[in-house]
Amino acid sequence: MFKKIKNSVLQRGMGNISIFKSKNVTVNQIQVMDQMQRYLQNGEVDNAVTLLKQMEDFVHSRHPCAPFWKYEFGIDKNGRKYISHVPAFAGAEKEMPLTGRMYVVIPSHYKKFKTMKNLLNFSYGMQQEIEFDLKSLKTWIGETLIDEFEATESSNTKIKLIPSEFPPPLPMKLYLKDNSWSIDYLLIGAERIEGSTITLSNHKQNDAPMAIELIMNLSLSTANFNIKLTDGGVNSVKYILKYLDLVDKSKKTSKPELALKLLENDTDVISSPNWDFNDNEETEPEVYITLKKVHHIEEEYSIEFMFPNRAFTDFELYIIDVLYHTVKDGYFRRDFKDSYTITIDNYSEIQKLLGIHDKDSCLNFQLANPSNDPFELFGIKFKPVSNQVIFDNVKLDMPEKLRMKSKLLDAGEHVNVKLIAYNDESYISERLIVEPINNNL
Repeated sequence: MFKKIKNSVLQRGMGNISIFKSKNVTVNQIQVMDQMQRYLQNGEVDNAVTLLKQMEDFVHSRHPCAPFWKYEFGIDKNGRKYISHVPAFAGAEKEMPLTGRMYVVIPSHYKKFKTMKNLLNFSYGMQQEIEFDLKSLKTWIGETLIDEFEATESSNTKIKLIPSEFPPPLPMKLYLKDNSWSIDYLLIGAERIEGSTITLSNHKQNDAPMAIELIMNLSLSTANFNIKLTDGGVNSVKYILKYLDLVDKSKKTSKPELALKLLENDTDVISSPNWDFNDNEETEPEVYITLKKVHHIEEEYSIEFMFPNRAFTDFELYIIDVLYHTVKDGYFRRDFKDSYTITIDNYSEIQKLLGIHDKDSCLNFQLANPSNDPFELFGIKFKPVSNQVIFDNVKLDMPEKLRMKSKLLDAGEHVNVKLIAYNDESYISERLIVEPINNNL
């Protein structure tokens, strides 16, 4: 479609006099606008609509090829005003066809196209506007000359070829035909056309967690899928796992067909029995296991973490394990191989602990709420509700030193008590029940 870009609109006809198709009424344009304002101020919407329709009919009636063609005025996506000629009804262009002849200077980087048809196909396929230096232009509708232009040395007039837009994207579903994997809603549409190669994608779906690209070569009858996480998807544990799941399934010798389905009529657009994935990177099993734990925590607390694109810290790995096993197993139980330090500021509690140690150096005891400080994990703040630590088969480190320190303990002071493993069957179990803190409060 050609559009002539103008900074102003030239009215052809009877100056500032507009004749409407109402009974013997001739009105001045200023009077029409005043009347429109009065209608709107008085809430007479029907009258305002009727007047607006009369104005529109009058403009269309002034087209030199009315009633077959009419004017269309508008502002393009770049804010420029334009006037174009459009058929007034279906089939009008066949009765009075639009034809034209123009001479333009094609920019050097487009001269690789041997014919204007090839250039037009490129403009449409790449959705790219093309601007020419216009030397002369004549257009006709039927036998009526409607535009004529001849460039001068100083005119520097441009004409822009604006391709028609691709059809809007359609709702589709990408899935494995054994129903073990799917993305249930994608807006898939044409992105570009290069020769016999058509690229379909969801590039206009701004909130999509994955970028889907289907490249089809019609002459070779081949099709390739490209799938990657978007900026939004790369921070979502759910979609990272979904992505990795597809990578894993792609590596199996026997795998189900990958298909793209049009949701409107529940029909597969394309189905591929032999497909490979475009990601050759290996994910460490430990990372995959940790992601599964994090997703389990998300589902338990109905939250969604903002997952970082970096390695896990030791604190994050520890909290993930404690929260996951508390939810799943009740406690996070593991071998006690290192040490654990507790702080006690009560003399009698220290003596009680030493008394147990003197009878049997192997200790079994429980700490309630050793720490109730809020903490943050992947953008979500948590408040501990219940915090328990249970020790099985542990012993005091340097008990005599602890005994001496306890005798010198003043009111308000505290002593650090270090626990170490008693034997190969020493264990520590932790139970941490939390609730997410609403950051919007």
